[in-house]
Amino acid sequence: MILRTLLLCFFLLMQNMAIAGDRVPVNSQLGRIAIKIPAGLNGPDRLFPNKGTELLVFYSQKESPPTLLQLTQVLIPAAPLEVDEKTKQEAAAHFLTGFLQTFSQNVQEWKRSPIDKLRLGQYAAVRATWTGNFHGLPTTGTMYMLVLGKESYCFHTFGQMDLPNPLLQSSIRAIEALHVER
Repeated sequence: MILRTLLLCFFLLMQNMAIAGDRVPVNSQLGRIAIKIPAGLNGPDRLFPNKGTELLVFYSQKESPPTLLQLTQVLIPAAPLEVDEKTKQEAAAHFLTGFLQTFSQNVQEWKRSPIDKLRLGQYAAVRATWTGNFHGLPTTGTMYMLVLGKESYCFHTFGQMDLPNPLLQSSIRAIEALHVER
């Protein structure tokens, strides 16, 4: 009986530690990008959709639908190493438009903001927000693009729009606070 009670206590303790672990922000690295993943997101699922592309996906499991945070690195071997900041930002806007057009094919009632210029990790970048029905659910998201010579990065977070979504807001703050290693 004592052994059973001890095992039950141990099991409950381990379960509570696992739940508490879900609430701790986690540092993640993708290429030169270091980002603090918000507490409440699981993952990453690491994918290599094609040569030169790596994708990390973090997701919440408690909400339905989940909030997602996607980090994508695309290597472009033919890109010149030395390009001025204005050209990098123009390239980022071009890439962002393409990424948004591709994603919009899966969203009904698609609307997006104009492309905004901003800085991510002290580098010129761009972003746009969007809304629509993703798999029949009202959804909103923000997508960012950063070009660093031969490396380009897309950061995308989205989740349900018709309910308060603090995890989505935390994901946006995490992207905007990322660090670029030299």
